Amino acid sequence: MIGGVPWETTQEGGRDGEEVKTEVTIMDKDDRERMRMVQPEMILRKVYISKDDLGIHGYTAGCPGCKSVLRGTTRQAHSEACRQRMQKELEGTEKVRRAKKSVGKYVDRKMGAEEEEKRKRSED
Repeated sequence: MIGGVPWETTQEGGRDGEEVKTEVTIMDKDDRERMRMVQPEMILRKVYISKDDLGIHGYTAGCPGCKSVLRGTTRQAHSEACRQRMQKELEGTEKVRRAKKSVGKYVDRKMGAEEEEKRKRSED
C-alpha cells in the first residue's frame, strides 16, 4: 500500500503505508538510443473511408462515422455494415488494392513469426 499525498510524502504522523519515491530518474544516452532502435509494430489499418468517398457513394444510416462527417465533429469509427458497403462500392480501386496487399503482408509476416516460434519450441 502506498501512503502519501503531495504535501505529506513520509510516514510522519503515524500513517500506514510506505514512503513515496520523490526523486526523478533521468535516462542516460544509452537508454535513449535503445528506445530509438525499438521499432513499433505497424498497426494494421482497414481501408480509409474519406469524405469524398462518402460524397460519391452516400452515407450509411445509423453509422457513427458517417454522422460525425456530416456534423463536422470529432471522427468516429464507421460501423461494420458501413465499412462492408463502402468496401463493395470501392472494390477495384487502388485504395482497396493497397489495403488488401497490406493485409496480406501483415498476415504472412505474423504467420511466419508464429511458425518460427513453434519451430524453436519444438527444437528445445
